[in-house]
Amino acid sequence: MRRCLSLAGKRPIETDEAQASIHYYTSPSASERQELLDKWQIDRHSLDAALDPDEVPRVDFSSKDVSIYWKRPTSVRSDRQVLFNVASMGVFLRGDQMIVVVSDDHFPVGQQAFAEASTPSSFLLRLLGHTIQHYYEHLKVIKMISREMQNKLESSMEKRLLLDMFSLEESLTYYLNALESDGAVLKKMEVNPDKIGFTKEDLDYLDDLRIDHEQCQKLTKIYQEIMDSMVQTREGIMNNSMNILLKNLTIITVVFLPLNLLAGLGGMSEFSSALGGFPKGVGYAMLVPLLGGIGWGTWWMLSRYVDDFSSGRKKSSRSKPKS
Repeated sequence: MRRCLSLAGKRPIETDEAQASIHYYTSPSASERQELLDKWQIDRHSLDAALDPDEVPRVDFSSKDVSIYWKRPTSVRSDRQVLFNVASMGVFLRGDQMIVVVSDDHFPVGQQAFAEASTPSSFLLRLLGHTIQHYYEHLKVIKMISREMQNKLESSMEKRLLLDMFSLEESLTYYLNALESDGAVLKKMEVNPDKIGFTKEDLDYLDDLRIDHEQCQKLTKIYQEIMDSMVQTREGIMNNSMNILLKNLTIITVVFLPLNLLAGLGGMSEFSSALGGFPKGVGYAMLVPLLGGIGWGTWWMLSRYVDDFSSGRKKSSRSKPKS
């Protein structure tokens, strides 16, 4: 879909194509892509780069034209979770005309931040600034999700929780990589203000934009480190729970070894020979509590030995001098 915008009223307003200075394409159809190729002289490689989510952000300068490729955050809601990713955006300056191309229906121009966009260069900066604020909004959601995961960390043993952690960690990695690449674009724009037509006010806004971008990048890195620690903690809890389960199963197996032996002997003729003329019913009645006492004693000794061994190993590891 194409939207035509005019800055004649000192703010972006939708108008007809003849009076427009900004042409905003969202999810361009086949006919609109052909229009971008023919009318605006955007080559096919540049157009594909603007719509490719894996494209590296950059700024290309030619004699009269400027092409900017920028990363922005996206999110997709599924039945079980929110998936965070990044997408590309292309901004092409062709003389006094600006062409914006995005692969989805992302159109934030109606927001208050664009009210002060009175020139194409100021519109460009506010468009980039909106994506940085969009990163902040997504990071807030990621923080809320991570806190919910922390509450489930100790009680839940589901594999789904670990998969969700991996998904968030992957999203933060994409965000951090995109922010680092976008930072290079801001630096190149800052050292080439004349080629884009920045005014003194635009340069001041660009400086503030760069500071916000750096803070967003640092915050994303912090969240990534926290999520990485959560994944490692989750793996440690699962390993510890598995070790405890295996220890209990091993103790149960060892407890029943002598009981199986004695019970097997009790079912043979040796037990009858040992009883002699003693009543067998009374003998079996005495054998059952004897087996129970042996089993409990074996369990108590093994549990105490395992606990003492584990605590002694921990103490020895703590008391070991550092080299």
